Amino acid sequence: MRIPPGREGKGGLGEALAAEKAAEIGRLAAEAARALSCEAGLGAAEAVLRAGLLKLGGAMLGEALSADPGYRGPRVGCGHGHEAAFTGYREKVIATVLGPVALRRAWYHCAGCGHGLAPRDAELGAAEGSMSPGLAAMSDKAAAAVPFAQAAGLLEDLAGISLTVKRVERAAEADGAAQATASRARAALIARRKLVPLPPDPLPDKLYAVIDGTGVPSPPRRPPAGRARAPTAGTTAIRSASGPTSSRSKLAWRRR
Repeated sequence: MRIPPGREGKGGLGEALAAEKAAEIGRLAAEAARALSCEAGLGAAEAVLRAGLLKLGGAMLGEALSADPGYRGPRVGCGHGHEAAFTGYREKVIATVLGPVALRRAWYHCAGCGHGLAPRDAELGAAEGSMSPGLAAMSDKAAAAVPFAQAAGLLEDLAGISLTVKRVERAAEADGAAQATASRARAALIARRKLVPLPPDPLPDKLYAVIDGTGVPSPPRRPPAGRARAPTAGTTAIRSASGPTSSRSKLAWRRR
């Protein structure tokens, strides 16, 4: 898309996109109106609009992304104490909630680390993969609710997004591992009193301190008198115990 001179800013980009797509939106509206008159009626119009708007939105997103190719100077930090040098431009296809979008961005190579990077990928939240943050969140929610194969089917049926089962699985596992790492790092900061978690707002009327001691290891049992059976170690089941605490104490503790 060519932006008219004097309209290169973000506002100019939005105006140019709106002007270019206005005719396509008009044609899509006419198709939806014709679909309403057929036997399927509303269902057909919905399908026409959803497919058309997804395609149109994906094209607009791609053009908006192409306005910034990600060149950040001849050298950038690699993240490991070295500098990476600009080597050219590379293309990448990112799966988004609007469909696949091709992105051409600046590529840098670090001689010290022996790897390359694209600063634009990190800025867009797609440095570790080829899925947009919005689609990754959508995929993770589906994968958390049902098996991966069913999650892929739900994404296609409800959102019109086609992902392989393996891709849904890998994205869920990667995001889960990243979330676990972040949670452990946050817990370590809280334990060292480097981070003070904020209380919930508003405070609940009642909180509970809960101890769940199921499966606590127990020492070996002594055999009854007169029996030669060897003692074996096991576990002792302990019922959960809870008690109300004051909401002013801001206490919510659970230990397994």
